[in-house]
Amino acid sequence: MKKTLVALAALAATSAFAQSSVSLYGLLDLGYSNTKYELNNALQVARKGFATNSDNSSRWGLTGTEDLGGGLKAEFKIESGIGTNPRSGIAKDLASINGTSAGNAYTLDNTVLGDRELWIGATNASTGTTIKAGYGVTELRNLAVATDAAGTNAMGNPIAHELGIYRREGAQVLQAFGATTVSAAVFGNRQTQSPTTAGVADGDYKMGRGYQAAVVYAQGPIRIGAAHDEIDQQNPAVAATSDIKAIYQTSAIAAVNTTTKTNLVAGSYDFGKVKAFAQYYTIEAIDNTSSAVAKGEGKKKAYSIGVRAPFGAAEPFAQVFRGTNSQSNLANNAGEDRAWTGYSVGARYNLSKRTYAYAVTGTYKTDAGSVLATYGDKAVYKQSAVGVAHAF
Repeated sequence: MKKTLVALAALAATSAFAQSSVSLYGLLDLGYSNTKYELNNALQVARKGFATNSDNSSRWGLTGTEDLGGGLKAEFKIESGIGTNPRSGIAKDLASINGTSAGNAYTLDNTVLGDRELWIGATNASTGTTIKAGYGVTELRNLAVATDAAGTNAMGNPIAHELGIYRREGAQVLQAFGATTVSAAVFGNRQTQSPTTAGVADGDYKMGRGYQAAVVYAQGPIRIGAAHDEIDQQNPAVAATSDIKAIYQTSAIAAVNTTTKTNLVAGSYDFGKVKAFAQYYTIEAIDNTSSAVAKGEGKKKAYSIGVRAPFGAAEPFAQVFRGTNSQSNLANNAGEDRAWTGYSVGARYNLSKRTYAYAVTGTYKTDAGSVLATYGDKAVYKQSAVGVAHAF
C-alpha cells in the first residue's frame, strides 16, 4: 500500500508539472567603468572601477506558465535587479554610498524581490488577449528600449534611460491584431489623509495615479509604435515642526501636485547589413499647485537616430541624440529652450549565443540657461566602459 501511495503521488506531481512550467533566468554584467559628472564646467564626481550594469542590467528572475485548457494560459513573473544604477554609478546618487539601496553600480545594493517585475496574468491564445495585474514594465518602456540603437545602459541617449524606468503598478490589457498590438493600462492609488495626522493637510491624494496607451506594429524587419503615458502625483503640504514618519520636520513643505505627460514615437528597420533606429520623445511636467503656470514650464523634447551594423561576431553601433530642455528651476517661471545633446558609440562581440564582450563610450549634456539661477545649470555626463555580459 505504501508503495502504491508513493507511485500515485509521483504520478500526480508529474501530471501537474506537465500542465505548468517554471523557469529561472537572468543576466550578469561586470565591467570596468569610468564616469564623470561636471556642473558648470567644474568636476563634481569622477569614478573609476569595476561595476555592474555598465552595458546591460544585471538581473535574475522566475517566470512560469500553466495551461488552463481551451487556449487559456496563466502566467507570472518575478524579476529582481542585481546592483543599482542603470547609468553605472552616477545618476542615482552623487555620493559614494556602498552596500545600501541608495548606493551605486560600483557596488551591490539591497536586493528587493520583484523590484523590476512582480505580476500575474492570463493569456487567451484564441483571441490574442493578455491581462496582467501587478508591477512591471509598460509597453512604453518596451518600445523605448527596443528602438534604442545603442542597446546599452551607458550614457548617451537620455530617451532610452528616462523611459527605461517606466515601470508601473496596476492592471494592463494587451490585444493582438495580427502583427499589431494595442495596449491600455491603469495604475496608482488614492491616499486619504486623516485629520489626526499632525502637521499634514487633510484630504485625498493621488499617489502615482494615471494611465498609458500604446500601439506597436512588429513584423519582419520593421517595428514601429507610439505610446502616451499620463500620471498624477499629489504631495500634501507639511507644516513646520511636525512629526512625519519619525523624522522631525523643522521647516514647512509646500504642497506639490504634478501631472506628467509623456509621448514616444519610435521605430526600427532591419536592412540586413545595417539596422536603423529612430525615436521622438516629449515630456511635460506641470505643477498644478502653482497659481500661475508659465508657458514652457516642465517641457522637454528630443529625438535620437542610430545604426547597428553586425559584422560576423561583432556588432558595432553609433547613435546621436538632439533635443531641447525647457524646464525651469523656478515653479512659476517660463522655461528657456536649452540645447540637450549626446552620443554613444561602441561594439559588442558575441563570444557565444549567451555571452558577449563590450566596449562603449558616450556623453550627454544640457547647456546652461542665460541666467543659471532661473533657467538652469550646464550639466555634462560622460562614461566609458568595457566588460562582459552573460545571460542564463
